[in-house]
Amino acid sequence: MKQTTALVVLAFVVSLIASCAPTQSLTQPPSQPEPLRQPPRQSSLTEAAFTVSPGNYVFYKFSAAEGSRVTGRFRASGGSRNDIGVLILDGDQFENWKNRHSTPTYYNSEKVTVGSIDVTLRAGTYYLIFDNKFSVLSNKAITADIKLTQP
Repeated sequence: MKQTTALVVLAFVVSLIASCAPTQSLTQPPSQPEPLRQPPRQSSLTEAAFTVSPGNYVFYKFSAAEGSRVTGRFRASGGSRNDIGVLILDGDQFENWKNRHSTPTYYNSEKVTVGSIDVTLRAGTYYLIFDNKFSVLSNKAITADIKLTQP
């Protein structure tokens, strides 16, 4: 009788412990923590201030990852109109542009005094160009804050 009572008590204690223990569903896998997302990387593409001589251009070559953005502002001063042309081109476009051929662009400000850039790019190599080829006599003083943000 003592053995029967002891077995009943033991069975009761085991079932009590089993009912209090946390259970895990067999149909759902344990939740995985979400991977940490890295903040976008941002870098400056230009010097803060520079000069573009008459009949010339200054370019900044850069590489972009898929979905990268080029953003910022620029200002030109010098000459009678305080103007500069700003372009973003890929390698083939840059080659055609240098040889004075018509080419599509990712960005083209035309001749302006002040401008803003906000362009999203595919993965590749690009050129940010400050064009003063149209000016015969005047240097252009440029202030620019142009950034590349990569995902």
